[in-house]
This record gives sequence, structure tokens and C-alpha cells, in this order.
Amino acid sequence: MQNGLATSRDVSFSFISVSPYSFSFAPQTTPIAFVFVLRNRSTRKCNVFLDGREVLTGRRVLLGDKTSLNFAIVFGNFGGEALVATRDDDIYAIGSLSGSITSQKQHDKLFEPIKIDEVSKKEIISVCVGQSPHVLALTSAGRIYAWGTNTFGQVGTNVECSAVPSPTVVGALCNEKVVQISCGNFHSVALTNKGEVFAWGLNNSGQLGAGSTINHGIPKKVEGQLRNRFVKFISCGQKSTLALTECGEVYAWGFNDCGQLGCGNFSNQHSPILVRNLQNVVITQIASGYAHSLALSDDGQLFAWGSNSCCQLGENLARSNQPLPVPVDQRRMDRVIEIAASHACNITVAMNHEEKVFMWGQVKGHTTDIPIETRFSSCDDVFACFANPASCKLIEFEKPKEKSGVGEAIRGSFDDPDTADLKIVVEGKPIYAHKSFLRMRSQYFRSRFGEHWTESTENEISINEYTYTAYRTFLRWLYTDELDCGLDLHLLLDILELANCYCESELQQICSEILKRHITISTAATLYAASVKYELLSLEQFVFKFCLNHMTAVTQTFASAKDLPDNIFKRFILEASNHGAFKN
Repeated sequence: MQNGLATSRDVSFSFISVSPYSFSFAPQTTPIAFVFVLRNRSTRKCNVFLDGREVLTGRRVLLGDKTSLNFAIVFGNFGGEALVATRDDDIYAIGSLSGSITSQKQHDKLFEPIKIDEVSKKEIISVCVGQSPHVLALTSAGRIYAWGTNTFGQVGTNVECSAVPSPTVVGALCNEKVVQISCGNFHSVALTNKGEVFAWGLNNSGQLGAGSTINHGIPKKVEGQLRNRFVKFISCGQKSTLALTECGEVYAWGFNDCGQLGCGNFSNQHSPILVRNLQNVVITQIASGYAHSLALSDDGQLFAWGSNSCCQLGENLARSNQPLPVPVDQRRMDRVIEIAASHACNITVAMNHEEKVFMWGQVKGHTTDIPIETRFSSCDDVFACFANPASCKLIEFEKPKEKSGVGEAIRGSFDDPDTADLKIVVEGKPIYAHKSFLRMRSQYFRSRFGEHWTESTENEISINEYTYTAYRTFLRWLYTDELDCGLDLHLLLDILELANCYCESELQQICSEILKRHITISTAATLYAASVKYELLSLEQFVFKFCLNHMTAVTQTFASAKDLPDNIFKRFILEASNHGAFKN
């Protein structure tokens, strides 16, 4: 690696060696072709390489096109295939085409991207890939296109052939709106907006949940214990399937040789069965590994079960299969807010409330039970760099911000004493600003610097109601549209107060979304009070739902909370009563 650029010699490298670049998909040490994507954190430019040769870069994309990249997904046993979508909604395939399913068209130019007309201009929003491999692509309209190896009917087009060469609509689901897709090794699963689950493909272990072991070449509705239950998320393991319902229950079916179904035994299940040991917690996320399963509760506790041959279940556990969910030791991570796994490997990934990404399990061929803190900002990047083979996770690229000379000038002028005509003193510290800009940017300042106010002619004002850090962060947001406050709860509440006082509704909503990530038993009362005080309905509903799930513990924190207005506690009790929280 030289100056952050890949050469043909760089067939094996680590993330740390290439800062400030992060790898979306890393190559494997292998003589065949490999594909990987580089994302530059500072410039946000994206580069796609094949065997060390650059084939796509940033805005200079694909056959002279001037658009930028939308997403990319890399797959294949050696990470040698890729699908790339551009901002103008064209889908291209790159990689070694021998045995490839990116495009079954004959093509003699290995390094040239091939446009896939069947799925271009279809508004593809999600892609997943099985091991065989076969591909599912989901459109914004809820339609699935599928192609690739079809030995067990996993493409789902009801065509009796070993491969479907071109993207074809999964016709059996045309009357449904699909909202999520997932692939196991040789089976496919889809979730509709009605909360119904459909599955097709290989069924030798009951992974289709159909009550039998008969393969299905077209989608078949999964019922059994899922009947009349609304499913909100699905996840496929190698030969198993998980489903999460809207009330926080987890169901599983399929292969269970390692206990990955969490039902207390090692017998395959041909129909959905409720995962045990999770009935007293509310699960918000699930993930499936090769032979292990994960679930995350609404209070940030991670549970794991199934195979532990590579320590993928975490610290302080014997390297034996666990047929029931066990809490993962989180002393090194604290509260977890996001989890990830892949049906192709034995790695577990978690992001904590400080947005630090940890990984453990079979990491690049080495086994560790201790959560290793990485430098990644995305859980998915772990599978690109440390899974073996590189695992396929859809990478969405941030849309490049159009640079404006005026915008850059405004950004650079914040807190600049050389150009400012106003000094704002907070806690004895100056913040330099510009009256004209503040009048244009804020209705509050437009009124404050009006002709009838004394401040309109003064060059210095003092602010006594807020801290320096909060006020400077607020002003910086006005200049840059960037809220730089990390996850500091007290600072966020101060900024929320500022946003309310200064009538900045957009900033209120931004704070509201960040505050949702702070929800715990100990902070629930504070967040509920803030949501009521500032009339943030979305935040109030989110916090109240959390409180209902942890009523006893939360009620105690309400009762003992200092500085909490009596009317807030009374409002909460009344609302909880109306929801039946205190019925015998």
C-alpha cells in the first residue's frame, strides 16, 4: 500500500496500515481475482479495485459516467465479485466472470464493469447473496429480482434449471410488498409489509419453516407459531432462520445441530419455535451467524447462543455449543446499540453506545473470545476485513455534498474574530459571529437584532442562561448544519433547551433522534420529562414504550428522581394506567 492507494502486490493488508482509508471489502490472499472498495473518510471519495487495478472511482464512475456511487456489495468465495449501483440507478457487475452470477453474459474484459439492464432503473434498495451463489435484489416498490445458481429452487422463479442467468422477477410475490430480504447458504426469505414471512429454496433441515423437509422453488408462506403474529425483521443463518416480532419475541426454525435455534435442544425444527430464555426481555435486533445467533434487548444487553467453537459467543464461556440464549459479558463494551453477524462466518460484531465497534470470534483465522475494539465506524466493515472469506454486506455510500464557495466561506467564518462584527460572551469566553448571517439563519436573531432592540447596534452581548460549550455548539450548527456533541446526554439536553428557546424545530428533531440512543432504565425518567416539556411526540412515544417494557424498574427511577416535576410523574402513571400497565 503506497499513499493510501492499492497496488497489485497488496493482496493482504490490515485496516490499521492505511489510515485515513477504511476498507469496505478487503481482498483475500489468493491467486484469483479479488474486489475491494476503499472509502476515504476525509474526502468521502469511493474507489473500487479489482486485482489491485482501479476500475471505479468517486464521481469518475463507469465508462465515463459522471455520477457517483450509491452502493456496492462484494461476494464470492474469495471476494471476487461485486455489484455496484450508481446514483443514476444503473447496476453494474465487476469481477471474475468464470462461474459468476453477477452476469451470465459472456464477456472477455475482466476489468470492465458490465451493466445489468434487467435491474437498472428499478430503484434497487437492498441486495443479499447466498453461498451458491444466488442473488436477491429488492426494489423500492417491494418487488424482488433474483438470479444465479438455482439447484434447490433458491432463486424462486419456479424454473426447473440449475441456474437462472439473468435477473428475473419472483412472480409469486408480485401481489405482496416486500420490505426485507435475507439469504442463507441455499435458501431465501422475504418479509412483507403485512408482517408475513415467505421462504423458498433448500429445505433439508426445515429452514423454510414449512413443517416438512421438501424443497420449494417458489415462495411459501411461513405460518405455524407465526400465524397472526406481525414479524418486523428476519435473518438467515447457514441453514436456519430467525424472525423478530413487533412485540419483541424471537422465533427460529431449521438446522439446530449447534443449538442455534435457542430452543434448549439440538434437534432440527421444521416450523417456527419460540426462542427460550428471552421471554422476560424485549428484543429489538437479531442477527444470524454461520451456526450461532444473536439478539439485542431494548436496554442494550446482548444475548448469544449456538456454536461457540470459535468463541463467537463471547468471554467466560466454555467452547461448547449453547442451546439456550446466554447474556454476553459486556464489561469491555458497556451498553450495546447495534449487532451484526453473517451466515458465511463465525464473527460477532457489536457497536456500543459510544459508537465504538467491537468484534470477536474467528477473526481472520484467529480465535478470540475478548471483544476487540476496532477503528471502524460501521459494523459491516468488520466482515470485509476480518472474515475469511470476505463476507458480503451491502455498503451504502454517503452522497457527496456539493461544495459551494459561499457555503465553505460561511463554514470557515464561524468563530473568526477577523471577520466577525459580533462577540458573544458566555461564561467569560468569547464566540465570534456575524449579525447579518444570524439574522438570515435564525428567526430569533432576526427579531433580536431588529431595529427596536438595543443589541442591534451593540458589538458585544453576554449570555448567562447557557454553558459556553452548549452555546458554541448551537452556533456552530447554525453555521455548518453539523451537530458536534457526541453522545453527551447533559450537553444534548442543554442544546435541546436552546433549540426550543430559539424556535429551531429542525434542531429539536435532530436532538430527539440522538436522545433515543441514550435510553436506559436510569435515563428514562429524564428523557420522558424532556419529551413532554418540549412537546416531542416521537421521543415521548419511544420512551414510553421502553418504560412499559420495564415498568417496575422505571417506576422506581421516576419515584426517586430529583428535580423531576410532580406533574411529569403523575402524567406517566396515568398514561401507563390507560395502557393497562397496572391490571391484576
